[in-house]
Amino acid sequence: MAARDRDRGQRLRQIRKSLGMNQREFGDRFGKTGPAVSNYELGRLPEDKILKKIYDMGFSIDWLISGEGQMRRGTGESEKMCSTILEGTKEGLVIVQDGLYKFVNKAMEQITGYPAEELIGYEAGLHAIPEEREHIKRIYDTFDHTGILPDHDIFTVLCKDGTEKNVKVCYATVHYGGKPTILALVRDMTDRHRLKSELSDVGVSLNREERKLVRILKVLLEEMVQD
Repeated sequence: MAARDRDRGQRLRQIRKSLGMNQREFGDRFGKTGPAVSNYELGRLPEDKILKKIYDMGFSIDWLISGEGQMRRGTGESEKMCSTILEGTKEGLVIVQDGLYKFVNKAMEQITGYPAEELIGYEAGLHAIPEEREHIKRIYDTFDHTGILPDHDIFTVLCKDGTEKNVKVCYATVHYGGKPTILALVRDMTDRHRLKSELSDVGVSLNREERKLVRILKVLLEEMVQD
């Protein structure tokens, strides 16, 4: 991971050099200092607003993050990369709008045992055990009225084969289809052999990689809508 991060930093440096800017001048584009740009070029992932501005400048986020493709972006690239990440990650990813599943990836099929076509259009949270469904409904109702989401939560999913799994759900808000939408990252906690009551706040919080993935997906989903 560290080597890939350094490679990403070098690709950001190539973008800056292609513009004929020093680190201070490049940082001025984003309201950042030269030392901040130096940190990005050493491998720190830029904030989502910076990624968005880099995209608006005509550069490929796919190339910057993964090294694939060309430095300058092409039409429809955001959609391709977003689809690759959504389907390629081992974490379950769900897009929820108006309380219904609008998208689920293959990992969610593996977690729940339900094929995607059975989940799309389904009421979000309906596959949780009955005693937790009202709590999940309140989360979505609160979002619809206030735009506020919890950072994360733990639920028990009732799978298609009747088994139960503890899952950790991390939430983010994106603009999709012209309005605020919920992006949920779902991780199967069952193989950790820990009951819900035993999960501390530290164990539930988003880790570094989860935060990175959510941030990148937020940028790409919003770019996809603009494309």
